[in-house]
Amino acid sequence: MDGPDDPLAQAYHPPASPAGPSATPPEPSVPDFRLIRLHLVVLAIAMVSLVAVTAGMQLELWDPGPTLTAPLYNSIFTIHGAAMFTLLLPLLLGVLPLLVLPGSKLRFPTWIAWPALVMWGASVVPWWAGTDPFVDPTRWLVVTAVVSSAACLYAIGLVLAVIGGGWAAFRGAPVIGVGLVLGCVGVVLFIVLSYLQQLRGPIGLAVPDLPDAMLFVLMALAVLLVEQVRGVKVSTLRFNVAFAAVLVGACWSYAAHAVLHPGSEAEIGPEISSLLLTPALLYALLRIGRPAIASLPDPAGVAVLLALVSLAGVGITWRFLRSLSADVHLHDTYFVLVPMHLAGAAALLLFVAACLYWSPALFRREPRRWPALAGVLGLGGGMLGSSVAMAMLGQQGMPRRYFVYVPQFQSLHQWIGLGGLVAVVGLAVVCIAIATGRRTNALTAPPP
Repeated sequence: MDGPDDPLAQAYHPPASPAGPSATPPEPSVPDFRLIRLHLVVLAIAMVSLVAVTAGMQLELWDPGPTLTAPLYNSIFTIHGAAMFTLLLPLLLGVLPLLVLPGSKLRFPTWIAWPALVMWGASVVPWWAGTDPFVDPTRWLVVTAVVSSAACLYAIGLVLAVIGGGWAAFRGAPVIGVGLVLGCVGVVLFIVLSYLQQLRGPIGLAVPDLPDAMLFVLMALAVLLVEQVRGVKVSTLRFNVAFAAVLVGACWSYAAHAVLHPGSEAEIGPEISSLLLTPALLYALLRIGRPAIASLPDPAGVAVLLALVSLAGVGITWRFLRSLSADVHLHDTYFVLVPMHLAGAAALLLFVAACLYWSPALFRREPRRWPALAGVLGLGGGMLGSSVAMAMLGQQGMPRRYFVYVPQFQSLHQWIGLGGLVAVVGLAVVCIAIATGRRTNALTAPPP
């Protein structure tokens, strides 16, 4: 445990030089609230539409017998996956950084955020108007290209924020900046290489793992959020070493697959590293969670803790899948969906935590503490419960995209639907807790 008497911590964080008599405290940095509010409008439209599409899919899966036709269910399933992509990447790379980065020395360039918002907003409306990839593939391709371009713009904005922050922003936590950059590069490569393979067929280069890239960005943003909200230095030397191990191991694993042995199904080195990275990942997440644990039962702290639990699930399940030659019997089952759903849960929970923190300035409301806490628990518990049920279904061999199944799987399908319902209700309760909170005229966030 790092503390004031820890020589390692003292050597890594030397005491700051005393400020001169003319030194003045820096002005608190705040987000561009107008820009964020516009993002929230688009986010709300995408969220409502995603819930509507998911509800239709879950109603069909509630019992083993068929109600819809196979082509119709396949379209709904595909739109559900695309809806998550449309919601998750702009939330992760755009909306969340706009709220989190002002508390650090980084600045998200608004000249990138504005055009990305326009592209994202333009893509949401036609997508939810009933675009079907099997009926109108041209329109589908145009909309997905616009969404992907918006996501790439947000990723470029994050990279420029790190570069613009300079070395001074990461003297105490250089791997945070590296994690943001590598994560953004991984997301962009995933989008670009996926399109190249769809347009040109196999290109001889492996596509980066999207859960790994998202994990880097989410961990870095979680650190910045905790340090901003709690006012506690998380990025100690031990944390940086653990996070660096995760970054180096995951990148080396991808390089081995993509460069050293393209097309190979199993390389002993990357598979061993995938398993060895898990302890380092769990230690890094524990270091992030310690300040949040100390703040209990603060709703924002609880949201951060549940997000870290989701991130641990992303790392463990995806590392486990990467350590298997061909995912064995888990291939194309519900199990392979778990990392993406957990990454979505983590991004949404971190977003809720940031909104609760900035609520006095963003919404001019002081959230009601206990309703907000109940809503956060419902949101996180529901999404985690659904993910656990998905993992159990996949472990038992239930393939995805199938809406007719044996009766033994019915209870787990129902748990998935109930977990999603609890999460939606929890998110609604959080919104109500903010909307009915005490009015305030604060222009900045409260002190940590």
